[in-house]
Amino acid sequence: MNSTVPAKNGATRDGATDRMLYSAATFSFLAEAIHLWVTPEHYLQWLGYGIFFLVVAALQGILGAALFFRPGRWIFVVGILGNLAVVALWVYTRVAAVPLGPMAGEAEAVGALDVVCTSVEVALVVLLTTLCWRFPKSAPGLRRPRRTNPLKV
Repeated sequence: MNSTVPAKNGATRDGATDRMLYSAATFSFLAEAIHLWVTPEHYLQWLGYGIFFLVVAALQGILGAALFFRPGRWIFVVGILGNLAVVALWVYTRVAAVPLGPMAGEAEAVGALDVVCTSVEVALVVLLTTLCWRFPKSAPGLRRPRRTNPLKV
């Protein structure tokens, strides 16, 4: 049985979409937790590494909360782009070299926690991409009218 949940804009979403939203938020929180877990060791290597991991964790936490409380296509797109950037940087630092800091020019070793976090981020990107297609569009009658410029004649 498919239940429908009213979306903020008056359209409805099905239970599968809600489950995908909850899964995406959970993945975002998991990636945040992993980044927070490794922040201290990166901070001890170099302040810049520590700040980077703290910022990434904070942004992934904000994304997770936004997926719970204010889901929308622009949130999905921002989440896709942000997580793809983190995954691309992870691949670059393992294949080519770390771009900044005391390890600049050296390729970093692949660790088990790295692979788990990157896998979660890739799964998050897949879910967010799917949500972009499945999330209900706003109903035509509920769109805000365009404002006209009162100074334009």
